[in-house]
Amino acid sequence: MVKAQSIVRVLPLPNTTYWNQAWGIAADSTRLFISSGTSTTSVYNYGFIYTTNHNGVPIDSLNPSSGYSQGLAYDGTHFYYVRRYTAACAIYKLTHQGALVDSIRWPSNRYLGGACWDGNFLWVSDYTSTSISSSTYLYKINWATKSVVDSIQTIGLQPQGIAWDGQYLYYAMDLNGSKPNQNLIYVVNPVTHDTVRTIPMRPNRRTSILIREDLHGTDGISGLSPNLLAQPRAVRCTSMT
Repeated sequence: MVKAQSIVRVLPLPNTTYWNQAWGIAADSTRLFISSGTSTTSVYNYGFIYTTNHNGVPIDSLNPSSGYSQGLAYDGTHFYYVRRYTAACAIYKLTHQGALVDSIRWPSNRYLGGACWDGNFLWVSDYTSTSISSSTYLYKINWATKSVVDSIQTIGLQPQGIAWDGQYLYYAMDLNGSKPNQNLIYVVNPVTHDTVRTIPMRPNRRTSILIREDLHGTDGISGLSPNLLAQPRAVRCTSMT
């Protein structure tokens, strides 16, 4: 059965440098958590994590002083903040107060585009590619052992936002991806690594994604049909019927 997609709601966000370059997005049952990819260190909220309600209204923030973000995940207790450096990335495990409790340094000259928590493991997208013939991957990380326990080759070379709905992974191919793969969201079975379907995005968007359901527990997993939230700047809710 082919599932159709349509935008059913748009949540506008503030029109400032931080929000215009919003990158990471995560959620619990009542809140959205957003980080920014701005590298403009002079903006006052550089490196912040903002909390909004499900209407996109900012209600809280914390300043972990973690810098330029390229992804954000949440396990119900801690944030996993993808920190971009000049020629590398790191993943910071942070408390709700912004305290650093652990970290993983990603290999040099490799870049992450998104992160999500599946209830037990952290998934990240790595968009490093040296040529059109190279491959890019989604990586499954056992945080306790700091080890990669699985990987899925992506279709296209610029995977960015990644999300989990309790059964499938979703990853967004950004505007710099090779045609015809750009501006698509791929839905993948993490057990078989098979692509189940694709979802078209509006053209020329660099997009993070979040599966928002009747958010169950802490990681957004339930048996209901999900809405897909895509950003930056405005959070777009897309129904899949």
